[in-house]
Amino acid sequence: MLRAVKEGDLEKIAAILKEEPNIEDEAELSRVIAKRYEYLLNEVGDGGKNALHCAIETNNPEIVSFLVIKGVNPTLTTVDEYTPLQLAVLHSAHDILSLLLEQKRIDINQVTNQGTALHMAVIK
Repeated sequence: MLRAVKEGDLEKIAAILKEEPNIEDEAELSRVIAKRYEYLLNEVGDGGKNALHCAIETNNPEIVSFLVIKGVNPTLTTVDEYTPLQLAVLHSAHDILSLLLEQKRIDINQVTNQGTALHMAVIK
């Protein structure tokens, strides 16, 4: 999944999220799909970055929007303690900043060892 995000391949990302395991019990299937979906969206790769972090770093608002709609956790930090909002500031990704700031799950005052996104914007 992370490779597809880094490559900007929205079709592949959507296909990965649609894959269903072969389980006959409907309740179990629903539970497994929900867990798998959450895992794929928030899977962590190099540098502790998930799909959202990668989409922000490659400045891909379309994929960021897709991931947010699908339920990616917008508050997870990287190993270096960057939130998605802070990464958007760091990369001057204005469209992505606007998109993230519209999300109710974003804590604009989330503090890491990098400060807040506002601190970073002021310094930059």
